[in-house]
Amino acid sequence: MTSPLRRLGFFAVVTIAFGYYVAAAAAGPYWLDSSEFAAQAFGLGIAHPPGHPLHGLLGKLATLLPIGPVAFRVALLSAACAALGAGLLYCVALELAGRVGGDEAPAAVPVLLSATAALGVALGYSYAFQAVRPEVYALHALVAFFTLFAVLRHDVTGDRRWLYLAALGGALGLGNHHLLMLATLLPALLVAAVRRPAPGWGRTAARVAGFAALGLVVWLYLPARAARDPLVNWGDPRTPARFAWTVSARAFADKSVARTRDPAYAGAGVGMLGLGARELHALGLLAPFGLVLLARRRGGRRAAALCAGVVVVGAGAAWLVGFDATNPDIHGYLAVPLGVAAVCAVPALVALLGAAARRGARGRRLAYGGAVVLLAVPATVAVGGFAAVDLRAARGCETVTHALLDAAPPRATLLSAYYQSAFGLWYARGVEGARPDVDQIQVTFLGFPGYATRTLGRVPDLAWLTEVRGRETDGPALARLAGRGPVVVEVDISTPPGAMPLLAYDGAAARVIIDSGARATAVAAAAPRQERFARELRRRLGPDATEAQTARVLLYREFNEVRFFCQGGGPRDAAGAAFARARAIAPADPDLLAAGRRCGLVPPATPTRPAR
Repeated sequence: MTSPLRRLGFFAVVTIAFGYYVAAAAAGPYWLDSSEFAAQAFGLGIAHPPGHPLHGLLGKLATLLPIGPVAFRVALLSAACAALGAGLLYCVALELAGRVGGDEAPAAVPVLLSATAALGVALGYSYAFQAVRPEVYALHALVAFFTLFAVLRHDVTGDRRWLYLAALGGALGLGNHHLLMLATLLPALLVAAVRRPAPGWGRTAARVAGFAALGLVVWLYLPARAARDPLVNWGDPRTPARFAWTVSARAFADKSVARTRDPAYAGAGVGMLGLGARELHALGLLAPFGLVLLARRRGGRRAAALCAGVVVVGAGAAWLVGFDATNPDIHGYLAVPLGVAAVCAVPALVALLGAAARRGARGRRLAYGGAVVLLAVPATVAVGGFAAVDLRAARGCETVTHALLDAAPPRATLLSAYYQSAFGLWYARGVEGARPDVDQIQVTFLGFPGYATRTLGRVPDLAWLTEVRGRETDGPALARLAGRGPVVVEVDISTPPGAMPLLAYDGAAARVIIDSGARATAVAAAAPRQERFARELRRRLGPDATEAQTARVLLYREFNEVRFFCQGGGPRDAAGAAFARARAIAPADPDLLAAGRRCGLVPPATPTRPAR
């Protein structure tokens, strides 16, 4: 990227992307893992496996910015990483264009086409939604595209310094999200292995290993911070066994393997292709032609193999963890494969317009015009997709989390169950300092290494929790805990029937009431009380009640109310009211309808006779 025009293209891509992301960035804590990553950054904690140490360190630097709430500052880190990643994707496109004669075309043509491909992906939902909230996928895109660009530069120049930078970038990427980074590193290592060894390759290999080791030092952050016992401290990796548990992401690996063995999962590949077609538009159709052109050029074969490998292995990683088009995280998994697939279309476009430009002045005008017209692709994507990534008014996580805290009396023990509740509570209590009198215990994390031990160290009276191992709790243990002080339970699918006789719903959660008379009075008033709470919560949410993730959380809460009341936790009319509220959110949700049938709220499904 030596010419001023190419440098201008880089800065234009970065500036446009960054401005787009900042305009849509979440102003506060958001659902999924976003509030966890913001809390991790603020308190220098350890996020869910594999720990994400690089993001934690950079996120802490972002929290020092004197701009807005902490969650917004960490979202700015995502925006900056994603924008720089888009700029590097533009550079990768230029590299590919040069291998099919892009340098022979009019100077502006490869620049415009590369910017079109980079922005077409960067402004699409899969990529942009990772840039408007605290998340690790934007940082992954940055290090992955940097590594890819460095490998391509080394391939064409032979300059070993690019190889050293690729090793450093790849190792740092492993310290952010090792599974996704391996999807880039494995094809890169394969391409490097088939290259003819140059003189002094042993010394080069040693230096590459040294730069990689330098990048891997970031993993030492995990045991160092675990020793200080931060609020966000998954796995407490201060011992070798806990470090291995955290880094291996064993908590999620077993679920992923089981999902891929389910026969119903066989259609996930088709769904992934459909998502790619929506995100890439016409670029997806041209990508195979671009790869073929690269493979036919002697200087482009390794580049074609590298790009094809990143797309295939990256898509395979997304399939392995469990493809679900409605889950924003899976879009983060696919952000890099989609970006590489998009820039693979650039060689085909460069060859086509370059051929036109060689036909004289009229052909050059046609080439310039075609390149400019293609800029309509990212413009259309940006205008049409902004609403889907706009989180400026997203207050659902903050509102629901504080409603859960409001349900806790002074100096109460709050037994939370939903993982998104845990993350929101970590942010509210660890960053905002909300309700320091409440002792929150995430019961579904009790089976994870270190969590139960640290909980007992803080509250020795809760020794019975070590026997629960991820279940909500049973009746006698709950009664003993309530004898020491107020207890509030977030009702979840894991709540055992033995706990039901002690619980009475009161707003966002259920209170433990030992006195049978007081509990009977509270249970009898549950239906109108929950109806008032639901109306007040939706009033506070306003339009955000229909935001995709907030609506899913509301559906989850109403579903659990239906189950609770149907299992004897309250009057039948309370179950019917909760079911009606849930159906207003998702009328055809199969799990909700199944719960309604079990409760007798909807007629049983009529069996159909086989056709003769």
